[in-house]
Formats: sequence, structure tokens, C-alpha cells
Amino acid sequence: MIDATAEMTPRERWKAVLEGHGADRPPCDYWATAEVTARLRRELHCPDDRALWKRLGVDKCIHLAPRHPRAVETDWHLQSLFSIWGIVTREIGYGSGVYCEVAIGIDVLNPIQWRCRGMDRATPARDFGRRVVFHGGMDNQQTLPFSSPADVRREVEENIALFSTCKGYVVAPCHNIQANTPTENIVTLYETVREGGAQ
Repeated sequence: MIDATAEMTPRERWKAVLEGHGADRPPCDYWATAEVTARLRRELHCPDDRALWKRLGVDKCIHLAPRHPRAVETDWHLQSLFSIWGIVTREIGYGSGVYCEVAIGIDVLNPIQWRCRGMDRATPARDFGRRVVFHGGMDNQQTLPFSSPADVRREVEENIALFSTCKGYVVAPCHNIQANTPTENIVTLYETVREGGAQ
């Protein structure tokens, strides 16, 4: 068994949490639009994505998979998962950039976007927490883009406390961080995790 009091590598941290063991701190993941990543790399003087993740202290989970020869997506983080099944994607502009969206005529709710009507964090944590590792929960519709760094810090701490009785928790935004999110708030998100200690 890994010693949760010693500083863990990202791989050890993910493994411990996915197996339901304690970690030195909650692992954290990074999801952001290409525009946000480019801005952070520029402002934080990081030559590539890996340097950015290291600077932020992100325990980035890297997906490795072959690219299917019929894949048409060029910017999806897991290319080919849609086009090989004949599901059409198209670029949809949102003002500050574009998303490669699945064109099926519906909106999909991320289940950890807790500010949506009828959703909260406490109920799934209570009902499923002993069996499930939760991922996300950092609000990217209000807290990250429009609140102060102190509010971001408070929400990170609330999430860690709320999910502390669960099998595990990975601190991450509830969806891709958007271009209107201040760099200071993003840095605060990850700094709070690093400073927070064991879960």
C-alpha cells in the first residue's frame, strides 16, 4: 500500500483514489478550451501543455489511443470516438472560440454542474459516494468566471469537504474552463488543491 502521508506522483494519486484509498491530496484534472490553454501558457510562461500542467500542479490524465483512419475531428481530446460510428460533429462558435460539438439536436447536462435547477452536490455524494469516485464540480458558469479568487478557494474547499466521505474525488471544473475565466481564478483553483492536504 502507498503511504498517503508522503508526496505522491500524479499516477500514484489517481491509482489510490480510484481504488478507494486515501491520497496525499485529492488529484486534480484540467479541462479548458484551446483559447484558455493558449492564454495560460503565454501568461504563465509555459512552453507546452505538459509544462502548464506542472506549473498548475495538475495530475493530468493522458489518454493514449490510435487515431481511426476515418476520424474527422481535429481538435477533440479523444479523436475518432464519434466519426467512426457515423456521428456527425461540427464546429460551433461561442464568441471567443469554437467547440467541436456532436450535432444531434440536444443539449447534454454534465451531472456535476450543480448550479443547474434540480441538481446539487450533496445528494449524489450521500447516495452514491461510497461506490463512486466523483470528478468535477467546480462551477464554470458562475464561480470560476465571475467570482473572486477567495470565492474560488472557498468552493474548492467545500467540494473537498463534501466529497471527503466518498470513495474519492478528483478536483476539476464541471466542464471546460471558458475564455472569460480570469487567469487568477484558474491558478487559485489549483493552488488551493495543492495547499489543501490529504482527503
